[in-house]
Amino acid sequence: MSPNLPHILAVEFMHRRLPTEPHARRVFEFALRARMHALSGFTSPLFLCDSPDTASDLHAMRVRGDQPILCLVGGANYEGQAQAGLYDWAGYWQRMTMSDRWARIREALWWGQNFLTFAATLEPDLALPPSTDWYLLLSAHDAVYTRDLLLKLMDFSRQHAQNGLPAAVSPYTYYQHSPLPSAAIPMSIVDLVNAAFHRDPGFRLQLERGDAQGFWGKMGLIPFDLCGDLLKTVDTGIWEDDLELDRAINALGSASQALWIDDPAAYRHILPAFNAADVRRIIERHLHYSLRTGGSHLTAPITDMARYLRVIDPHYGAASAWADQIIEQEYAKMMRRVDQHGASWVDWGEYRYVARPYDPHVEVWRQEPRDKIIDGGRWHDLPGFQTQIKD
Repeated sequence: MSPNLPHILAVEFMHRRLPTEPHARRVFEFALRARMHALSGFTSPLFLCDSPDTASDLHAMRVRGDQPILCLVGGANYEGQAQAGLYDWAGYWQRMTMSDRWARIREALWWGQNFLTFAATLEPDLALPPSTDWYLLLSAHDAVYTRDLLLKLMDFSRQHAQNGLPAAVSPYTYYQHSPLPSAAIPMSIVDLVNAAFHRDPGFRLQLERGDAQGFWGKMGLIPFDLCGDLLKTVDTGIWEDDLELDRAINALGSASQALWIDDPAAYRHILPAFNAADVRRIIERHLHYSLRTGGSHLTAPITDMARYLRVIDPHYGAASAWADQIIEQEYAKMMRRVDQHGASWVDWGEYRYVARPYDPHVEVWRQEPRDKIIDGGRWHDLPGFQTQIKD
């Protein structure tokens, strides 16, 4: 840990085994190694894994070369009785106490609150900087950033301090997807994603004025001194966890602020999205987020500025028209299900998320084979991130 660098604890969420499909694996490894390179010289990152097998995968990958990594294993717990006959679902399903991601966010916040105490216990003679100099760093698997971006975000955070605490900050970029030659991602798919999620060219101005969400789940820095209060404040029933974190940060009297990044070399995303079907699944999930408010930026009428941009840039216009078609189709499918069941759902990873119109809370379900059900009730409780595996 260099004394000339900001003090950051980066926490990585590993909710499943590493991808095995070659192109998806290249995307995952490239982005992860880029983040680890940016974090060189900082405190060793913490990996919150779903299983010992995932932790073993990371060790075998040697994500930090010869340097050790720390993995904790755990996840969300089951609640209630296993059920069959839900909606038109086949098999038995068990509800989770919260999303798997929320379980990892809570664990990360706990570490932000307790890391310095933990470190002092391990090495009592180590002179650690005060908590006011530390940040918790959360980032998505598809985020690619540089060391310079981390330094810039730290300065930006202190510029927007409020009530004695630096702001929780996030970078934001147009480049929600970007090419990786070794992974054979078509540029048409990159353009499709970026057009779908950049429907309002004026959004940048909203961010810069502080009129939009300040903390984003793709990447964000949270001051250590805010983590404990956040842990007690957040509502883990909210599906859009970054929006809930943003709300809670501001409710606690602290600030959240996003910084627009133009340079894709400094910050961008590389998704495991290789074709239109992959993009469709991403759009489907984001549309389901919107059910709680009855609307979405994906379905909002395009602005005059966006309409003008589509005219003067035919390339962007064609990608936007394609995105419009997918959004319209997926929205219609979602609303047909709402009309029939009063709810709709989307599968993401190992879980099924059920959302209802104007209900801010989401139900999280997981299916298991019948032979894993014990007495028709619980299967098992996942550990609460208790297993430590050191290289």
